[in-house]
Amino acid sequence: FLAVLIFTCQVSPSPSLEIYALRLGQSDFSSKNVYADLKFQQKNEVKFAWLVYLIRQGNKKILVDTGFESPHLRQKWNIHSYQGLSDLLAALGEEPASITHVLLTHGHRDHAGNIELFKNARFFVQRLEYKTLLKKGWGWKKIDTVGRGLFSLFDKELFILPNLKI
Repeated sequence: FLAVLIFTCQVSPSPSLEIYALRLGQSDFSSKNVYADLKFQQKNEVKFAWLVYLIRQGNKKILVDTGFESPHLRQKWNIHSYQGLSDLLAALGEEPASITHVLLTHGHRDHAGNIELFKNARFFVQRLEYKTLLKKGWGWKKIDTVGRGLFSLFDKELFILPNLKI
């Protein structure tokens, strides 16, 4: 599928909360490359899904991570059945311009590789991860917008929605 609805609930009097998993693609990895715990490391391959999440509640559309488009990374990680994030969002009636908030879990390229697509979004990232974003040189400097207030940095926890604690 293009997307899987993971969770929906009605929290009165708030509008319905919907959470979608958007699968960019899939790789087959050795279990040694996926599991740190030795008891799960076997000689077989593990199917690994490359996911980002869309959370919708009322007029807020929150993307958790932005995935990546890089053909180099898709080849390097042997990703098959790849679909671009813009296409996945379109299947849900959204486009990058409609995303109001982006939460970046961390600064790896596979989690924050498409940040330039979301020009209307307010970004949220932990302070230490923001420093990683700038330091790694993966293109983050092109939207270094802390001075303009588009990046909100936090240290421990954050409420993007009243009922959603990060």
